[in-house]
Amino acid sequence: MKLGPTTNPGLHVVILYLVVISGFLAVAYDNRHKLWRKSREGLNISCFVFRDTNRNAVYDLVDRPYAGLSITMSRPAGGVVARRSNIAGFANFKMSFDDERADVSRPGEHTVQASAPPGWSITSANARQILDFRELVDAPADMIVEETCDPIGVAPELTLSGTLAPADGARVIAGSRLRAVSPTGERTEVPLSEDGGFVLDATPGRWRLELAMQGGPVSREISVGAYAVLVSSPNADRDGRPQLPQPVRAGFDTLTPSDTLYEVPNGYLGLNWTNLIATHHKFYSGDGYINATVSSEYMAYNSSGHPANVWSEQPFDFVGTHLGVAWWHGEGHDIVIRGWRGDRIVYTDRVRAKTAGPVYFDADYRAVTRVDFLSEGYGQVVLDDVDFRLGG
Repeated sequence: MKLGPTTNPGLHVVILYLVVISGFLAVAYDNRHKLWRKSREGLNISCFVFRDTNRNAVYDLVDRPYAGLSITMSRPAGGVVARRSNIAGFANFKMSFDDERADVSRPGEHTVQASAPPGWSITSANARQILDFRELVDAPADMIVEETCDPIGVAPELTLSGTLAPADGARVIAGSRLRAVSPTGERTEVPLSEDGGFVLDATPGRWRLELAMQGGPVSREISVGAYAVLVSSPNADRDGRPQLPQPVRAGFDTLTPSDTLYEVPNGYLGLNWTNLIATHHKFYSGDGYINATVSSEYMAYNSSGHPANVWSEQPFDFVGTHLGVAWWHGEGHDIVIRGWRGDRIVYTDRVRAKTAGPVYFDADYRAVTRVDFLSEGYGQVVLDDVDFRLGG
């Protein structure tokens, strides 16, 4: 008996269901295929750069990503491409066998070369690496690399620097001599430039600078840690006042979650704050926000690049701070730091900071009531682990 359209309606429902499901599967496969093709077109091969905090040449738990390091790639067919590490520490090279415009478009040996910025060094002994690419059909980008790029570590060269001339431009007193005493007790005569500037290689630990000048000798204790140290200008007022007893450090790590900005409030650590913003170091894309953060993942900067200050009605000591600039244009301008006592300026220094990483400015301003931070180019100044001493 021939089955008509009304003899078995359930069969028609099943057939219709199978047709619909087949259509969905076809669309899903087509979408998946498009996504697969898109992933093949946008695949990166990356070199990771880290700030080697403990200088052991190994990427480990104490280290952190480093932004802005220049890495070039030389290709077997000729030509060089250059990339910089992003705020997560990755220098990305596009890889695609189908795209001649890609950084890596053909198999063969590609040489990558990392270049440290001035004042920094590659610690991991792998500034030059060879990446050997080979064809593999149906792999992402239709290519693979035999061994990926090993993490590249960088660290600042440790120096002690400063100037014996006051910030008002006066010349160094004739006959002044500077001697450095290392943490191991070794004594070194430090040559001075014509304007009284000095730079000496340093090692971590406690140093002493001994300045012989008219009016008697001046001695200064300096602690060198993970970063180069810039010493404030000599000031007779400093030597006549005792240090206050209570050390405090502003790390800005407990003021705000990562997705917000937070004006540093009065009362933080018992001090008052004007025009300083605390935030996560990845809130912006500036290299300096990443590289000048030294503890946890938070720092502070002067809002809109305008002057900022810390103040109190009760005298406090400004010990020092890790100091950088957020953006490259800030590197061309001095940061002016002033210490006030009431309505009188008693300390003045100038600092040139970098996006490459911080310098520790050893201020040792005694019994001040306000400290100003001003970029003469009105750029963002990055502060982290700012040290003070308070009264009892």
